[in-house]
Amino acid sequence: MNRQWIAIGILVILVFATIFGMAKKSETELGPNQTFTKAICDGTSCADFLIYCSGDKLIKKEQVTGFVVFPEDWKDPRSPEGLCE
Repeated sequence: MNRQWIAIGILVILVFATIFGMAKKSETELGPNQTFTKAICDGTSCADFLIYCSGDKLIKKEQVTGFVVFPEDWKDPRSPEGLCE
């Protein structure tokens, strides 16, 4: 009976180690398919978008928040870049 509990315990540990190892890998290696958020601005109005990419190709872009409006003299400090580069 004790050996069964030991075997079950080892099996549970292996299952959790496998699940957490796979989750950690997916967080660190986005690979060719990526999903991330990015603030996109049009003049002085900015909104957060969820960006879906496959390699360097934009698959989908959906707004996830409302927008913020900055003063008219505001300039976006970020350098322009493609979404899926």
